[in-house]
Amino acid sequence: MFGPAPDYLGSSWQARTLFLKDDDGGATRPDVAVLVHEADAKERVSRSGTVALYLPGFQDSFFHTEQAAGWAEYDIPLIGLEFRRSGRALRSEASRDDIRDLRVRNEEISRAIDYTKQNLGAAHVILIGHSTGGLQAALWASENPGVVSSVILNSPWLDHNGPSLDHVGKTAPRLVISRLNPAYARNLH
Repeated sequence: MFGPAPDYLGSSWQARTLFLKDDDGGATRPDVAVLVHEADAKERVSRSGTVALYLPGFQDSFFHTEQAAGWAEYDIPLIGLEFRRSGRALRSEASRDDIRDLRVRNEEISRAIDYTKQNLGAAHVILIGHSTGGLQAALWASENPGVVSSVILNSPWLDHNGPSLDHVGKTAPRLVISRLNPAYARNLH
């Protein structure tokens, strides 16, 4: 683990880099994940015993200062997890969001939860997943029963509502099938 380092969300925010071991073949160099939280997270956890861990969706990033302020009213820090090959954890444009097996992200989710418990003193973890982060949250919680206190799914991506492309991914993992409209990112922000 490396950090804390100042984060672009503001002077009260910091980022920590987690060096990862697992690989699914999509990396062009060793992967990292990044945890983002306010500097007073440990102090808040000492009063509430709880953290909320946010898992962003595909091509998304953690920027939710307003949501963090809402959780802060209950002394619960909101911690963003930037998955490997995305957001603050992107190390090479060539591998942006190139995930070939969703289970590879179990490492960073587990490491993030361990960090909240061991370094911040959290007794309870609320796992929040948006879009494909919701899929990740549901899969991880299902495979690790009893580790988190609750799971919140925000517009989870639980089904592919189009033609089956499973076999294409196995034979041509870098084939571009479609692109998100740039308006999507602008609307999120």
